[in-house]
Amino acid sequence: MKKIHFILAVESPLIRAGLISVISHISYPTEFKEIGTVQKLGKTLAIYNPQFLIFTPGFFPANRESVLIKYKNDFPSLVVIALTDNDVPENLKPFVNSTFSLKDVKEDILKKIMYYISSGLVKTPENNHSGELSDREITILKQVALGLTNKEISEKLFISTHTVITHRKNITAKLGIKTIAGLTMYAAINGIVSREEIG
Repeated sequence: MKKIHFILAVESPLIRAGLISVISHISYPTEFKEIGTVQKLGKTLAIYNPQFLIFTPGFFPANRESVLIKYKNDFPSLVVIALTDNDVPENLKPFVNSTFSLKDVKEDILKKIMYYISSGLVKTPENNHSGELSDREITILKQVALGLTNKEISEKLFISTHTVITHRKNITAKLGIKTIAGLTMYAAINGIVSREEIG
């Protein structure tokens, strides 16, 4: 199975190891490439065509923002995340999709990454079949996110278990999300269920 690729342009080996440990918990196979210089970034992007670039602002010196501009133009679907406890430098702000703080807890980091995956802004290994969910699929997804089994969903909605399973396969194919945790997060992010409903 193909993987979601992350490039880590982060100076500290300890912080890189921490990011890898946390991000590896998403619902997809992952691969990480760690780079230490701006010169290696272009080649790494070209080879791996990653979905995410996570960097510390110091990686791009004040006079090197043109490098990031070029890569954002060459890889428009690349999600760029700055790892900083301060504001992103003005010269880099237009090219940054989001930020992580060193104070972020694991759940916050995973939520941000899953937001981009669940919203379809990032090409996942499976989501070539992406499409909008039907009203019935949204109803099924809500029940899945609430923790109901296929049998419980079938009884609640007065449909066969086979029909529930078929809908769930369609949901997985459209969203490219295979785990219940991933589907629950998608449902919460997209307002299908409230955070209170899922505890």
